[in-house]
Amino acid sequence: MALPKSTDTPRLRYLHALVQSATEGGWADWPMLNDRDYTQIGKIVVLYSYIDVNIRRIVEAAENAGCLNAPWKGSVRKLRIGEAEEAVLSLDWSESNEQVLKHIADRRATRNLIAHFAVRRFPNDDAYLFFTKSDRDYKQLYGVDPEPGMVMTAVMECAQINDAFKHIQALQLWISKATAEAEKLFINLKLNI
Repeated sequence: MALPKSTDTPRLRYLHALVQSATEGGWADWPMLNDRDYTQIGKIVVLYSYIDVNIRRIVEAAENAGCLNAPWKGSVRKLRIGEAEEAVLSLDWSESNEQVLKHIADRRATRNLIAHFAVRRFPNDDAYLFFTKSDRDYKQLYGVDPEPGMVMTAVMECAQINDAFKHIQALQLWISKATAEAEKLFINLKLNI
């Protein structure tokens, strides 16, 4: 699972220090999300669900038109979403459209974090603590197995989630339009073959 790249700012170092000074049991006492948090996080997950449907529509239309090459040809219905994104990126796009598709793939890391990690609010800061217990994800990120009992954490300011939502919303609107255009193109290509 792709996760967001860590950034290093004084504010995030401060938040990480708060996490390090708390015990795992102490996190259980940290506040749950408020209604606004649930709404903002939920909106991102829902927008990516729409993006995923459109990615799969494009790759399927390309397959049906005979425009998909190996290793994706003949297997579009079995592809994981990251593989489907790679298949879509392998198609002939303008440079600007290709950049938007790459942004969709990059922003997926934020979606993965908020959709697959547990989350609490920092007690006295406008920020979130995300945490999970996944040895496979830990090894993928750090290249080694975690020590027994180790929990993987990430921190994010609430403003970062708000900013991510705005970008993801624009990406979802773009891919919705691009999908309709791509499907028409692939139908026409298939009819002309």
